[in-house]
Amino acid sequence: LERAGLPGAPLNVVVNRPPELTGGALEAQAKRFHDTTVCGRVGTVMPPWSIDQGGALNFFQIEQLVLLITSQYSEEGWGVALEDANHADAFAFTRLLTEPLSAEGTTLHVNEAVGIEPSDDAADVLIRIGPETLEDPYEVMRVVKVDPEARTIEVERGKDVAGTEAMEHEVSAEVYRGPIPPGNTTTGDPESQGFPPCGQKAAPAPAGGGGTDGGGTGVSLDAGGSLSMGDDFFEFDGQQNPAFTLSVGNTAALTLPNAGSNIHNMRTAGADGEYNTDDDQVSDPDLVAGGEGAQIEISFATAGTYAYRCDFHPTDMAGEITVQ
Repeated sequence: LERAGLPGAPLNVVVNRPPELTGGALEAQAKRFHDTTVCGRVGTVMPPWSIDQGGALNFFQIEQLVLLITSQYSEEGWGVALEDANHADAFAFTRLLTEPLSAEGTTLHVNEAVGIEPSDDAADVLIRIGPETLEDPYEVMRVVKVDPEARTIEVERGKDVAGTEAMEHEVSAEVYRGPIPPGNTTTGDPESQGFPPCGQKAAPAPAGGGGTDGGGTGVSLDAGGSLSMGDDFFEFDGQQNPAFTLSVGNTAALTLPNAGSNIHNMRTAGADGEYNTDDDQVSDPDLVAGGEGAQIEISFATAGTYAYRCDFHPTDMAGEITVQ
C-alpha cells in the first residue's frame, strides 16, 4: 500500500504555494489537494476526509486546509495552526476499553463514547481496536449504537461483517476511528465494470510476469542513465512514466534523483508479476526524500514484460519494462 507505518509527506513547503507556482499551476495544485482530501487515495490507507464520503471535515474546513497549504500567507497560517494544536493537546483524550472484551462480546465499555455517532446506515461507521500501526493484528467492528452517558458502544463483529476475525481485547486497548485499510470497494476492481468511489482512478490491472514474450517498443535502458522522480511521476529523456526496453541479461545502472518534495523510490516486479516478493529489485535507499538521490541496477534473465513503480505513489508513478 503506502507504507502504513510512515507519516505522510510534509505539505507546508514552498513548492506548494506562490511565488513558486504560476496562477494555473496553483489552481491545479489546489484542486489536487482538495480532491485528495475529499476522496482519500485509492489503493492506500489514506481515508476520505469529507463528511459526504464518511470523513470528519465539512466543505469549509477542507477549503481552509487547502488555503493553508497553498496560500502566500501559509507561513503565518501554519504558525497559528501549530499554536492551536499545541493548546488543543491539553484537551485531547485517548479512547480506551475500561473492561476486557471477549471474542463473543458485542458491548464495548470505554472511558469516553463521545465522538462516535452512528448514522442512519450503521454500516458506514467502523472502529478499529489494535496497535497504532496496521502491521500487527487488529480488529474492525461495525458500530450499531452508542450510549455516551453509559459510555458503551454496541457493535457487530466478524469477518463477514467488517472483514476481520473477532479477537479478545484487554483493558486499556485503544479504540480508533481509523485508519482502516480499504478493500475493493475503495481501490476499484479491474475486472468489474463499476467505478471506484468519489471519482477516483480504478486500481491498475495486475502487471504481466516474466512468462510473457517480449517484443514491445519503448525507451532503451541498455545504456543506463538518469531517471528523475518528480511529484508524482518518473521522467526519462523528457518522457513521463515511459515504457522501457532492456536486453535479456543486460544490467541497467540508473541514478534516481528526487526532483520533487515528496518521498519516492523505485521498485521492479520480478518474474512472478508481484511486488514485495523476493525477486523484486529496489532502489538504494528505498526511501528517497526530496532533493536526495538513489541508485538501482535492473536486470532480467528472461524475456517478458515487467512492471515498475514507486511504492509511495503506485498509481501515478508506474510503467513497464519489456525485456527482449
